Amino acid sequence: QRSRFLAAASHDLRQPLQTLNLLNRAANRQAGQSAPLLGLLEQQQLALDSMSALLASVLDISKLDSGGVTPSPTACAIQGVLDRLRSDFEPQAEEKGIELSIERSTEGVRTDPELLRRLLGNLVSNAIRYTHRGRGEIVCVRRGDELAVEICDTGIGIPQDQLERVFEEFYQVDNGTHRPEGLGLGLSIVQRLQQLLGCGVHVESVVGKGTTFRVTIPRAELDQFVVAADPAGERAARGGRVLIVDDERSVAEATSLLLEIEGFEASVASSEEEALGCLRVFSPEVIVSDYHLRGGETGAGVVAAVRAHLGTFVPVIFMTGDTARSAIANSRIENALVLNKPVRAEDLLGALRDRISAHRAAAP
Repeated sequence: QRSRFLAAASHDLRQPLQTLNLLNRAANRQAGQSAPLLGLLEQQQLALDSMSALLASVLDISKLDSGGVTPSPTACAIQGVLDRLRSDFEPQAEEKGIELSIERSTEGVRTDPELLRRLLGNLVSNAIRYTHRGRGEIVCVRRGDELAVEICDTGIGIPQDQLERVFEEFYQVDNGTHRPEGLGLGLSIVQRLQQLLGCGVHVESVVGKGTTFRVTIPRAELDQFVVAADPAGERAARGGRVLIVDDERSVAEATSLLLEIEGFEASVASSEEEALGCLRVFSPEVIVSDYHLRGGETGAGVVAAVRAHLGTFVPVIFMTGDTARSAIANSRIENALVLNKPVRAEDLLGALRDRISAHRAAAP
């Protein structure tokens, strides 16, 4: 019953957070050199990130318990996961005055990279939360047919008699401030993801000195996959044309405002009819769409109609508050990227630049 309630409520919970995230980034770009305003916006973003993380934790537990997550293992470069962790957690570490060191690795692994990122992300978040001074470190060590990813910190440590309990829901180690931090769900999510991915998780800790979590993953040889080259980036995607399809006006307008500030051209629609109307004067290079629209329409239907009208393949990013991806998978929309709301502005912008750059490179 808990899972059904959270699944039903998740869409409405994510919408306002999505709008606030995009508006805050847009305001940050417009603030210029005003140090007081930039500082205020930075604090506001940290609060939004915290709210988003709490919501994500609750919904992750719901999805994992209901069997709504299916791993898609593939051979991939571990460095791609490490780069995301750096992007996600360096600002949080800097805010606490903690040095976060992430060693580069050329190793390959066989896993679901997104689920692995979420597993490791919970461990990194935990390390930062319980480290009040010092540093955190992520290193990769080859161990035979496996790669061990070690997350080490110089935090408060965990008493030996509590090492097994840390994976329980809502359990929190005393952080020395007598104030609970978060909901105590992070390591419970780690345990569920570990079981789903079939990887190993081991913890060692010394009170007052720190903790090391070791995650072991099957290795993949480098010739089993292609390490993606760095995309052409902002310059190659400059002036990109984006069709935004969302029936939540606040989200659509916030997305449009952000993209225009970042140098994109944006056109907004809330339905298939409006999207086709936009095509009279606008030829999109990528579509950013919600999945569930009003009147029974779907983003997949809009994308199919736009592609048919233009007679060409247009890349699509589904930015949705629906945590169940089965409907999107069953829609058979080719090469669709799915981002769950609330989406960080940096992640949306990075995805747009990647797709526009690739779209232009493939053009005759």
